[in-house]
Amino acid sequence: MAKDLTAAQSKMRQSICDAALMLIKRDGQSAVSMRAIAQMLGVSPMMPYNYFAGKDDLLLDLRIRLFHQFAEYMGERVLGDNPALRLVDVARAYLGYGAEYPHEYRLMFDEWNFEDFRAIRQKYPVNHFRNDEPWDIVRGCVADCLPDQDADRIDGIAHLIWFQLHGLISLHLSRKLVFGPGMNDLIDSTIDAVLAITTAALDGRKCDFQRHV
Repeated sequence: MAKDLTAAQSKMRQSICDAALMLIKRDGQSAVSMRAIAQMLGVSPMMPYNYFAGKDDLLLDLRIRLFHQFAEYMGERVLGDNPALRLVDVARAYLGYGAEYPHEYRLMFDEWNFEDFRAIRQKYPVNHFRNDEPWDIVRGCVADCLPDQDADRIDGIAHLIWFQLHGLISLHLSRKLVFGPGMNDLIDSTIDAVLAITTAALDGRKCDFQRHV
């Protein structure tokens, strides 16, 4: 995101991003254009260009904002001091966000298409294409559960857990859960799998990993 903006500039950038998200929810990402956003906001067609160089820059900024929203959502729901229960909280919060904000989740993970990816890739550094806050929350909970494991092992376990959570949300949002159970039917078993993955990493040592219902 741009730095050293005035409060009014920051507010307008947020309004432009909000308008883009409304268009995506209503008509899909293909409906987003600077002109359509200007029309929605009741401003001149060129006004959005005062804040974003083009559609690609806008969608990249929106995506980063959504990752921040995702992290805040999880952070507000990961409570208490017990590492195992915090891991359950983060799993439920991850799944809850995907179910409650399907358009936002798709935009972050599945639909971040650019008109000219090469140009925008050259324009911004690698770390501008992601926001690590949600990952840091998941990894932090894993690290708390596995205090004696090294960083590579923690990263590996965190990825396995992410695969479980992202897989369920992605199948749900793409309407590919077609063999009987729906997402709500699979939440508890998915959380059981998350805990089993973490417990297995303890090399047989006992830990108070009890599903929190």
